[in-house]
Amino acid sequence: MSGKWRVGLIGLSGGAESVREALLAEPRVRLVAVADHDAKVAASQAEATGAEAYTDCRSLIVEQKLDALFVATPHFATHGYLKLAAANGVPVWKQTPPGRRFDEALTLVRVFERAGNGGCPLVIARPWSAEPALQQARKTLTELGRPFLAEARIFCCRPEDLDWRGDSESAGAGVLLHEGFEAIDTIIHWMGRPTEVYAATARASRPQTRYPYDTEDTATMILKYADGALASLTCCWTSGPPISELTIRSTGGTVRIDPKRVTVLDRAGQPMRAAFDRAANPYTHPIRAFLDGHFRGQGPLASLARDHLWTMAVMETAYLSSRTGEAELPAKWFEVLSAEEKEAPPPPREPDAPSAATAPQPPPDTSVA
Repeated sequence: MSGKWRVGLIGLSGGAESVREALLAEPRVRLVAVADHDAKVAASQAEATGAEAYTDCRSLIVEQKLDALFVATPHFATHGYLKLAAANGVPVWKQTPPGRRFDEALTLVRVFERAGNGGCPLVIARPWSAEPALQQARKTLTELGRPFLAEARIFCCRPEDLDWRGDSESAGAGVLLHEGFEAIDTIIHWMGRPTEVYAATARASRPQTRYPYDTEDTATMILKYADGALASLTCCWTSGPPISELTIRSTGGTVRIDPKRVTVLDRAGQPMRAAFDRAANPYTHPIRAFLDGHFRGQGPLASLARDHLWTMAVMETAYLSSRTGEAELPAKWFEVLSAEEKEAPPPPREPDAPSAATAPQPPPDTSVA
């Protein structure tokens, strides 16, 4: 026995590559099983990692005695498997978003919170709560005073065939949900819950495409706060060059975040201090935080799926606004969430979590040197 936590990974291509690399670089885990719908991909990655290959995710979950399952596939492809993992008491870490719709995400939260004795963790990847540079950005924002304006811009040019992203049944929605979720999640958790949401979406950037699609390819959203603050997001996945940028302006200065660094500027736009370098792999620190919180008991487990329901509520409100053409109020969803949280069972680990000495430990290393 290796003395490492046994983990499995569902999804091996596209955005899953960074997740796989982060797991392989983590010395406390052993990747024992991988799954992909493409048998050749699964076999190839199994050979490269020493894991067992699967094309049936259900078999991976029930046959392997996993300490945790990592999911890096589109939500529609693994929604049912997540429930199976909860039923088998397997903690899950997955990429954003937590669901295609608010009700779907809420259902998953309930399934995991009510699983077994005391619930089973479902954690959603988000770098801003775990990555040192973004933790520093949050601290800097509190020092700079009250945020009054946030602007997020996300652009990329995906292949002409959008595949599942272009199918509203599979994807649930388009670029606003799948590219804009993390930026809106950061804004909400750093600036608070907005009182009004306005959004407009379009499907017009590829009129002559050979691959018809029915999800939005372009979107803009505006959030309005009770104290007068505003936030906006503009996104498109059919036009480059690639841009992923979030700027938050406060009364004492500005914080600008891109994939490589965090920059702090004064009111005139001049650098106030040295930039904070971002992690090369955006999943390294979220995975590390999940392992620390669940297995080592180092503080409460962060980024549980319930924590993301507020963002899903705002997304749901944005799509409603895009249909009505008017600003909509997310208060209805917030009321649902407030009632839910009053009735919710305790989380898998309380804030006064046990110390590392009493938390679950990896099995002893009984291998022969």
